[in-house]
Amino acid sequence: MIITYLVFGEKLQFYQEAIFSILSFLPKIEEQDKIVVLTDAPDKFKLISDRIEIITIGEQKLIDWKGKYHFFWRIKIKAIQFIADRYKNESVLYLDSDTFLFGDLERIRMDFENGINSMHTNEGKLSEMAAKTTRIMWKQIKNRTYGGIKIDEGKCMWNAGVAGVSGQNTKLIGLALAICDEMCRDKVKPRLIEQFALSIALGSISELSAAETFIGHFWGNKDQWNEKINQLLIENLLKNQGVEKLTEEVRKMDFEEFPVRIKVRNTRLRLQKHILKIFPDRRKVFISNIKK
Repeated sequence: MIITYLVFGEKLQFYQEAIFSILSFLPKIEEQDKIVVLTDAPDKFKLISDRIEIITIGEQKLIDWKGKYHFFWRIKIKAIQFIADRYKNESVLYLDSDTFLFGDLERIRMDFENGINSMHTNEGKLSEMAAKTTRIMWKQIKNRTYGGIKIDEGKCMWNAGVAGVSGQNTKLIGLALAICDEMCRDKVKPRLIEQFALSIALGSISELSAAETFIGHFWGNKDQWNEKINQLLIENLLKNQGVEKLTEEVRKMDFEEFPVRIKVRNTRLRLQKHILKIFPDRRKVFISNIKK
């Protein structure tokens, strides 16, 4: 199994998340498994560089991966395809950086051996989803055909924080790309296109398996989790404890300490933004402002 991450850009948070995620996997992988990171900043993984394979991808590669329609998140599907092409006949487990392993990998190993693909969780039928984005999307694509597959009322949206492709099914990654590109061509609302394309393609030969029972995905509570991750990494740095100790600290963590999702009302977010506008920060003092 090739456990794969795609991490790029300037935001340090993504690199910290990915390192934490990798540390949660290290004690539970087997000799034949490999952890691969695709990144434009290989130096940010020096802490664990002897435990993983780092593949440097440049800016031009990321631009190319966006494709003809310049769709940003098409690069996720291309990254999965890149790894599948590089490691022929191997199963690929793609992970967003904000994930962690709290169970074991036996379930997904069995699924891959049986030709069953996996994504994180079934978010429901697109035709029944209430959010504005998904309602617009359904209106645009209902009963249309993409990649040779009709988008009917039964088609589900799966969360793509995890995308597992059995080594028997890697041809389906090309199908996901075709669906993604055809939806971009038709100017479908873009926010969830790659996620839905993966959902349709990977679920086209059998029911998808949900990884949420052993992999956590804290996209809905990043603040608390990133504060904890930051604390772990800084303490390790200050004590110069090394990767073994850090891996053990992650292994012993109580993964129930924080929820992975918190529903925050939009009214609260709007009020917070409004208050910041009314009461902006004042009296900022820089070194250059101090008179000697």
